[in-house]
Order: sequence, then C-alpha cells, then structure tokens
Amino acid sequence: MKDELDLNNPNIIQETEISKKLTIDGTTKTHPVYRIRLDQLYYNDQNDRIATWISKYNAENGSLDVDSPNYNEIIHEMIKESNPEAFKKTKNNIRDFEQRESGVVLRDGRIIDGNRRFTCLRELSQEDPKFNYFDAVILNNTYDDEYGKKAIKSLELTLQHGTEKQVDYDPINKLVGVYRDLVEEGHAFEDEEYARCINQKVSEVRKSKELAKLMVEFLEFINAPKQFYIAMNMNINGPLVEMYAVLKKIPDDDMRERFKKHMFTALLYGTGDMTRDIRRFKKLAESELSEEYLRDADEISDAVIEKIADIQEPITQEVISEKIKSDAETTRKVEEIISNEFDRVSALTAKEAPLNLVDQATAKLQAIDRTSISIVDQKEELEEKLKTLKDIVEERLEMLNDLK
Repeated sequence: MKDELDLNNPNIIQETEISKKLTIDGTTKTHPVYRIRLDQLYYNDQNDRIATWISKYNAENGSLDVDSPNYNEIIHEMIKESNPEAFKKTKNNIRDFEQRESGVVLRDGRIIDGNRRFTCLRELSQEDPKFNYFDAVILNNTYDDEYGKKAIKSLELTLQHGTEKQVDYDPINKLVGVYRDLVEEGHAFEDEEYARCINQKVSEVRKSKELAKLMVEFLEFINAPKQFYIAMNMNINGPLVEMYAVLKKIPDDDMRERFKKHMFTALLYGTGDMTRDIRRFKKLAESELSEEYLRDADEISDAVIEKIADIQEPITQEVISEKIKSDAETTRKVEEIISNEFDRVSALTAKEAPLNLVDQATAKLQAIDRTSISIVDQKEELEEKLKTLKDIVEERLEMLNDLK
C-alpha cells in the first residue's frame, strides 16, 4: 500500500488558485487543484487500458504491480508507445503552454485522470525542472474501501467515456472494463448505473457485456485466460460483434455452443478480413447444411483444443504464432471446411432465391386488402400496375412450363 500524500509539505504539494468541477456518485462539487511533485505519483493499475498492458507484461516478464521496481518507468513506455503521435502532440502543447487541463489523483498518489499528461511531464522535467509538477485534484479516497472503489471507478468512467471529449480507447480495452465492472465476480456496478456513467443506453451496455463474455470465452478457449492483450493484438472486436449476431440467431443451446467453438477455431487460425468471414457464418447457421457442417467442424475444433492443451508453456502471442498458427495442415483443414461449406450454402441460396422472392412478393401483395384499395386516390394507376404484375407472373409461368 502506498503512503498518503503529505498535504502539509510545500516541497511536495502546493495549492493553486485553480479549481475543477467533478461529479462523484451523482454529486457535483468544485475541488481545489494542487501542484504535486511527480515522484509522489504513480499510474493506476486498475485502469482498464493499463490493466491490459500489465497482462501482456506479466505473460512475458513475470509479475508487475505498483510496488515493483521501475513500475512507473514501464507503464510510461507503454503509454508513450500506444499512440506516439498523440503523445508528441500533448508533450509539445505542454512545453509551449504548460499543463492547462488538471488531472485527478487519489490521496495515495494514484492517478485517476491524466496519464498521458503525467507521462509528458515526466519527460519534460528531464529538460526543465519547472515541469516537475502535476496539477490535479486530490480526492480523499482510495481503492481500499468498497465505497471508495465504486465512487472512483464511476468518476473514471465518466471522465473517460461519458464526456463529449472521450478518451481514444481501443474497443478491446472498453470490453475489458465492461468485464471487470459488470461481469467478473465482485463487480461494482449494475447495468443501469454503468450506462449512466458512460452516457449510453442500457441495451448497448448489455450488448457490450455479451461481447465481453465472448472475449473472455475465446481467451479461455486458447488457454490464455484474461490475457486481454492477445485479444487486442488480434484485433478481434469486429469478429466478436459478428459472432454475437450469429449466435443470437441460433435457438438450440447445443448447436449454439458448437458453432461458437468453431468460430473460435476460425478466429484463431484465420487470416485476412475475419470480421467478414465470421459474418458469413450467419447464413451457414441458418441453412439446412448446418448439422452436416458441424460434424466435420467438431472434429477439427476438438483437435485444436487438444493441441493447445498439449502446449506446456503459458500461451503468449509468440506461442500462438510459433506453435499454433504455424501448423500449416490444421490451418488448411480449417480454411477448407469453412470454404467448402460457404460455397455449398451460396449454391443452395442461389437455388432457393426464386422461391424466396415469390414468397416475399406474395406477402407484400396480400398486404394490399380491400380497405387499403378503397382509400387509394389513383385507382386507375393501381389497376395498371396490377395488370403489369399479372403479365409478369404469366411470363414466369411460361418459363417454368418450358423447363419442365
């Protein structure tokens, strides 16, 4: 646990004439802004984006937490590398005009808002000691108590997602946050509370919950539980959205799980536009070929699961590339099964197209009843159009008779 900031030490903290309005737990208040020496502050490992980076570091280098040596230095580089252009722009702006937007920190020095500004000041302070301070509100809370944790997280969500100027979060980082705040055991929020914090509809939040669950299930499928950086590096947000749409259309629980397993397999081994490829599973799931497809798909998916289980070392991005996706034979089989079935569905769809179009036309014509005809002003024009339809139907019947 970090020591609390010494508000009475002018060498560490100085109150400024600036104030900042914050809304915490539904109450808006004006807070004084302090100038805090940089070495008293540290990055927030509870931040969703930073937590994702830490999961990558832990997988590759071992445990990292706020008490680790060089913790700030390691997160500093992660923030800088995540968006070099934005970092350069913010750094130049602070160099020219000093820090103009105040951050928010907790009483133990944990930064809740202003990570990029803090990172820029850390670099600028090496050039000029006048930059050795971070302007921020100091909240009298920590993550140690349950009320404080929820209030702080609520504020953090509002600052990051619920304002007009939203933080440039990767979609996977947002799903990580949704999972931690709404799904994971001991989560802090109900759906409605979370929706208010991030200024979204409850229905959108609930959809995000399902996407977050799919993300976690995929990571478990590849035996890399909660290695969120893998999901981010694989850029799976688009495919997850399409996967969610496919699974919603499958009423049978067993079939839904089997399709999910194979879509995970396709996502793991796929190349190219996986969002488009996963979208194509929708027609396959709805076709009469789905059961036949799944018999072949189950075999290859089960083989992939066994292959992953046989890997003795922790699953990392490198292991996925070197020991899983490097298997050319499995990749070929996955692509072949999917490609063959998609081709068969396309052919079947083409064969059924005339029947489907006639069904659609019939339904639309049946909607034109006596009541709707009685109120039409252009009855003569309607009569002409119906005669044209009659002629088209007779022509198509002649075509059909010729082909018998």
